[in-house]
Amino acid sequence: MIGSQRNSVHENPGLHADDYHHIRLNLPTVKFSLQCRIRAISEDIKKLFPTGVDRFLDLGSADGLLAQGINTLVPGISHIFALDMDSELLEYNPFPSVQADCSHLPFAENSFTVITAAALIEHVPAPESFLKECYRILKPGGAIFLTCPAPFFEWLAIKTGFDRISTGHRARYNLSDLKKMCIHEGFKPVISRKFMITPVYFPGHVFIESVMRKIGLSFLMLNQCAVCMK
Repeated sequence: MIGSQRNSVHENPGLHADDYHHIRLNLPTVKFSLQCRIRAISEDIKKLFPTGVDRFLDLGSADGLLAQGINTLVPGISHIFALDMDSELLEYNPFPSVQADCSHLPFAENSFTVITAAALIEHVPAPESFLKECYRILKPGGAIFLTCPAPFFEWLAIKTGFDRISTGHRARYNLSDLKKMCIHEGFKPVISRKFMITPVYFPGHVFIESVMRKIGLSFLMLNQCAVCMK
């Protein structure tokens, strides 16, 4: 399995697929982080594809919670597919799924309008091959939605012991890194932004985030999203 905190299922022998699924549903910080990614990606999909999406692929999908959340917030998604390397986690996934490595995608060229890869690329051992494969299977005019933690705040969370799940990250990327890697593989960056102002939920966080963005304080946000089109 490759992707997000899902990687720790294999790295921690005490954490199994059912445990991880339970954590994503119930641990407040993990649940909130997932909800923030769902909201950010959904907002950007609606901006770029206001009339809907025909074929949607969620990479590193695990139990499918991210794709389910996006499907709830984004109208007009016709078909959703999931891919992950963990077959046990895919048993929780409600969408048609494939067990495979995201650097060797078992799909034909020009297969999908939208690809999501949330908290995934920092785990991938060969990000160039991963992005090249994503470009191959995207339809012309399609888009990939990448998220990953902001490097400084991820380092700080690990050093302070706040984040004990996000192990297995092979690299830390800022938005400039993400855009450069995507451009190298032929993509055109169209959206580049940070989101998520706190690791824990509190009322009004969405409004405060919008205000911070307007006054130029988005550099203080904990997560980041890069959207690139083919």
